[in-house]
Amino acid sequence: MLHNSEFWDDLAIESYRAILKRKPDSAIVHKNLGLAYMRRGRDNKAVRSFQRAVKCDQDFAEAYYHLGTACNRLGRTKEAVRAFKHYKQLMDEAKGESPVVSDLLAKLKAESKSS
Repeated sequence: MLHNSEFWDDLAIESYRAILKRKPDSAIVHKNLGLAYMRRGRDNKAVRSFQRAVKCDQDFAEAYYHLGTACNRLGRTKEAVRAFKHYKQLMDEAKGESPVVSDLLAKLKAESKSS
């Protein structure tokens, strides 16, 4: 039996996939689909959705952040570092603050050097 949140996430996934059939270049819908996949523990599918989001919009900072998070959850450190660097660069260009990402990026870089 699905819990209430699982039901809504599955419904969201179904809805986002239907929307993407009509609007395959919607970065926001790809990002939202990725978030729903992450909530359901489908991190590989989430990564693919976030990759599609940034392919649709190379300046979509939020999608790079979530791509980094999903890659990190999967132990794909190099990809996570790349995504977080891109996120940080976009945020710096927009004069946005990203101290949490700066700290996480430093930690991931240190971990990748030690492995």
